[in-house]
Amino acid sequence: MPRLNTQYMYNREYGCDDIEFVQVDDLQDLSPLHSLVVTGAPLAMVHLVYQADPAAMTDDIFLDACYHSPCDVIEFLKGHVVDHIVKIADIMLETLDDDEHPEKFEPLLDYFPEALTYSKDPERVSSPFTEAFRCASELGDAVLLKMIQCLPCSSKQIHVSLQWTTTETKQVRSALASKVRYMTNLEFLKLPIDYGDSFDCNMVEAISHQIASGPLQYLEVDDAGMESGGFFLPLLDALAGAGDASKLKEFKLTVPAATCAGMIQTDTYQDRMIEILQWNTTLKNVNIVRYRDINGKRVCEKSKKQNIIDYYTALNRYGRHLLRDTEKPLDMAQLMTSVISRAGTQEGVCVEQLVPVLFGLLREAPDKWISFRGGKGNKLEEKKSSLKRKASSSLDRSSFQG
Repeated sequence: MPRLNTQYMYNREYGCDDIEFVQVDDLQDLSPLHSLVVTGAPLAMVHLVYQADPAAMTDDIFLDACYHSPCDVIEFLKGHVVDHIVKIADIMLETLDDDEHPEKFEPLLDYFPEALTYSKDPERVSSPFTEAFRCASELGDAVLLKMIQCLPCSSKQIHVSLQWTTTETKQVRSALASKVRYMTNLEFLKLPIDYGDSFDCNMVEAISHQIASGPLQYLEVDDAGMESGGFFLPLLDALAGAGDASKLKEFKLTVPAATCAGMIQTDTYQDRMIEILQWNTTLKNVNIVRYRDINGKRVCEKSKKQNIIDYYTALNRYGRHLLRDTEKPLDMAQLMTSVISRAGTQEGVCVEQLVPVLFGLLREAPDKWISFRGGKGNKLEEKKSSLKRKASSSLDRSSFQG
């Protein structure tokens, strides 16, 4: 294919004599539209060429536009690309990894804020928002503040790496707390909290608000502090106050065990959670554990109180809410059968480990299954006593973690 004199070609074919355009003489193997994009042509010219040949638009042209074109050109082209959010998120990640293009990240925020929290990873650990905090020292507080400001209140997830970086100012963390409080669709939240920091007190208040009245389903907070005082108790109080109206299904809190204070506060949080789980039927997985750093690796310690928490969340996973529903009839035999089947096939739990859960479910609503008369009652009581003995002996040594 011959080399292109782009200015002559576009002036001749599209009547663009009145549009100033950068002269490029050495483009080859590119379509006219692609040539315009990689040379940073203005929107007016790109629009004219696109209208002349819409079929020429490709994903590669859009990706090149993200690197070379003005933002208004990118905004125009995104409407003609399938899954442009996925592609923009990839571009954002590349700019954060590439030392030569860090300045490209900030302009994209204005036009594609919805791509900030997109992640292909099911664990949600590789979104542009997450990576930006990991690159905080290169980006600077001004870019982080702009990123937080641009983050749509309709975003469904926020994930910040498990340690705050040393460059993040209190202003950045305070801005993030304010954003979290007023997000309307937040379902997933994972971030570190620092003890004794007044701005992170704001974050605890914001999270409490989401627990009580928002759609938050997954919460993971990592405590980097060493002091006692029940810093996270407001989160549990919010959960208790919301009752079953809270949407929270998974809650994880890790506390360092390097000091006696760290161990005491873990017990405090676990005791409060056990109280909540006496009646809560929505929490499916809860982990409140302390950890130690051994050879640079975090090793979590599991306690008997965590086993009790696991027991109650297992009841919730296997249908305790059905037993609490007084309006709908329930076939207990069918429920027990489905529990055993699900535990064995989906979670790999043997029947012996399941005995405490089965007994716990039966104990939740005896009126739904104690309906026998005559001689059958004695046999039923014998079965109940047998189940109770097995439950008592199995509870301490069983794990119900889903």
